[in-house]
Order: sequence, then structure tokens, then C-alpha cells
Amino acid sequence: TGASVNAIDRGTAELPASLVALLVRFGVQDERLADRYDIGPYETGYAVQAVPAAGAIQPGIAVYTLRTLPPDAGATLTLGTEDLPPDVVVEMESTEIPPGGETRLTMISRKEEPQQPGEWRTVTITATNQAFIHATTLDLLVGGWRVYLPEIHK
Repeated sequence: TGASVNAIDRGTAELPASLVALLVRFGVQDERLADRYDIGPYETGYAVQAVPAAGAIQPGIAVYTLRTLPPDAGATLTLGTEDLPPDVVVEMESTEIPPGGETRLTMISRKEEPQQPGEWRTVTITATNQAFIHATTLDLLVGGWRVYLPEIHK
């Protein structure tokens, strides 16, 4: 039933030895999501990767490339945006990414004079197909500066 704890896939911290043997035998590379295994593409489906994940510009334009992961995701993904800041416009070369494809996304800041040391703008991009929804975020630092100090370990 829907109320059953078994109805919710929570992954597993350890795979049964018989399943490990089958995965090894057939050369399956299974990934670990956080601290759990998630078995196969039928559960994770795909992901959308933004390149770069963050950028810094003076008020104006930043360009990102969105790709499907893995490249053989097997389905065309439909892209959309959520929670757009009021001063940011998003333009997409295409609102669909075919299997193994990519599309170009342009974020435009309409803010003329942001406060120093700059303002971060975050845009959520969603990718959907018939069975899955995946979201990724893009970060944009508009008209500012940041100081990054090195981390030193002894």
C-alpha cells in the first residue's frame, strides 16, 4: 500500500552480495547518492549539469551550457525555470535537450547598479520527462567582488 514503508525508495547503505556479484559480472557502474546506493537509471533517471555552475559579471549577461548526465539518458528533457529574481531574465536556445545533447542558457541581469560587494542571483532550472523531474541551480554574482583566501592545512 502507499502507506507501507517499503513503498518509498530510500536506497540502501549496503548492497546484498548476490547483487554486487551481478553488477560486477555485467560491468555495471552503480553510483552512490549521498550515503546510499541508488540502483540503476530507472530510479535516478538523469541529471542536468550547468557549465559553469556559477559566474560573476557586471550588470549584463552570463552564458551557461546545460547538458544531460549521463549523456545516454535516453529521453528528451523539457527545461523550465522557477523562482526567477525580478531583475533577471533567462533566455534558452532551446527548451528541450535531446539524449546526449546540450543547450545554451543566457541569464541577463537588468539591475543597473547593484550594491557592493555585489549581489548573488540564483535561478532554478528544472528538467522533466515523462517519469522524472530534476532541478539544478545557477548562481550569478552581479556587479561585485569577493575575496577568497586560501585554506591552509598543516
